Amino acid sequence: EVAEQLEHVSSDKLTNGLDDYLGNPAFDPHGDPIPDRNGRVQQRDIKPLTDCTPGERVRIARVSHPSDSLLHLLDQKGIGIGMVFTVEMRQAFDGSVEMRGKPGSLSTLSAQVAGQLLVETVVS
Repeated sequence: EVAEQLEHVSSDKLTNGLDDYLGNPAFDPHGDPIPDRNGRVQQRDIKPLTDCTPGERVRIARVSHPSDSLLHLLDQKGIGIGMVFTVEMRQAFDGSVEMRGKPGSLSTLSAQVAGQLLVETVVS
């Protein structure tokens, strides 16, 4: 709520001070880009998890529509921005996606959830 109020503050000194304090992040906690001081946005080659193929290694880059219930579900499954997974399988029947993080950790996501996760390919 406070962040939304500060969004409308036009003081460059305050904005730059907060930016410096936070370490000049290029992305917010949900993976959305944050423009730099010159208004430039860092570009990434991202795609929905549902577009990935088995064997592809990906990093979670963004949650496209971060509702509270979706974020809670991802938190329960131990899935977050920056985490790396290998796509194990996509079910033809319902579009669900199985992905493996750490050895022994397999997560299955519905097509609806997987479609909200935008990922970037990790080159080994």
